[in-house]
Amino acid sequence: MKTTLFSLVVFSLLLFLTGCGGGSDSGSSESSRSPYELRMAMVEVQQEMRELMAEHDLDEHPAVMAAEEKMMKVAEEFNKARREHPTLAPLFEVSDRHRNQAVQSRIDGDDAAYQEHMDAYKNVRSELERTAGKLPEMEEWKARLKEVENETTLAMADVVAEINDRGEELAEQLRDLLAELN
Repeated sequence: MKTTLFSLVVFSLLLFLTGCGGGSDSGSSESSRSPYELRMAMVEVQQEMRELMAEHDLDEHPAVMAAEEKMMKVAEEFNKARREHPTLAPLFEVSDRHRNQAVQSRIDGDDAAYQEHMDAYKNVRSELERTAGKLPEMEEWKARLKEVENETTLAMADVVAEINDRGEELAEQLRDLLAELN
């Protein structure tokens, strides 16, 4: 799969945006960077790593593929659990309806209706994420997602470190960022 590392970057952003990305802004960290800044730095390093792996035809390295497969399975289970949760399911239904109506409005060329549905969609998604963030049942999922993301990130770092000095440097940067986030 040529998109292995790109998928990891996208997955990292998903975790960050859903509040599962780790980190704390309590000030107890030695780093002066916020969790957001650390996440964005990780995305940049992961992008460089993806490019380095592509240059060396390591996009389909077995260790990274296995870790990514595990990550995608857990992500699917997480999304299913969220969509089926009794508190979140109605919010997903409303969100999906507004998203579909926005798409249809765009196809129909109705910019006003598109904007109306997109605004409603964004509001419902914000409410959905706030609500999900308060559900104790989701805490276990967040911890599991973070664990699997870390495993995948470290598998990628191990592969890149074996390429050359630049790969080793990127792997070290990634490990350091991961340690700061955790």
